[in-house]
Amino acid sequence: MNSYAIFSGRKNFNDLFDSKVDFIRPTARQIKAIRNASNRQEYKDIGRFIKSGKITPEGDIYIKELEDKLNALIDSYVFFSVSARCDSNLMWSHYANAHQGFCIEFKSEHVAADEVAYEDEIPQLALAEVFSAGHIKSDAGQKIWQALRTKLKEWSYEEEYRFQLSDTKLKVGDRFLEKPYTAEFVESIIFGYRMPDHLKKYIADNMPYPVKLKQAVLGRSTIEIKDSHFVVRKT
Repeated sequence: MNSYAIFSGRKNFNDLFDSKVDFIRPTARQIKAIRNASNRQEYKDIGRFIKSGKITPEGDIYIKELEDKLNALIDSYVFFSVSARCDSNLMWSHYANAHQGFCIEFKSEHVAADEVAYEDEIPQLALAEVFSAGHIKSDAGQKIWQALRTKLKEWSYEEEYRFQLSDTKLKVGDRFLEKPYTAEFVESIIFGYRMPDHLKKYIADNMPYPVKLKQAVLGRSTIEIKDSHFVVRKT
């Protein structure tokens, strides 16, 4: 009724592997290359991290700090998850209170979401590719966003897309934020098969703007989406 979406950080997810990234530690040679490309002061500082072709204890601390910086950045990303399907029985079971809830169908032209890739393993990210002399590189954001759009294949039935708020970051300690949208974003509201009629009527009677109302019904072995007999009468 209030027309806002929940944009979430990765710490909210029920899947332990969702948005988990496997960091690849830099080698001594890569740290040396970072050192050689740095300014005079950074060259001196980074020089303490390698000795005789090996990473020193100070170098291990340096690498841990890189991982912490990257994790903090990833934790600040917020995105909204949507699906390409409105007739998935599993999706209705998992995300709509076993068909007692409802689904909001958005118009794709208003939700510039990127497709999620489904892989056998969680993504890897080489620290040497995104850091230079302890600083996050300017092109690191795109590599991180690609990693955040990768999930294990067991979730492929969701056909998920993710819409990132690129101009907004979560504050430390926050887990999600609310983002308002307007009436033209919404194509329809789809009622679950088991959703009580009094709740359908409540939505129909109280929607602040006109919108299509649809109904999930049982086919022989599939979920079908049809027009609802409930109608939003407000203009």
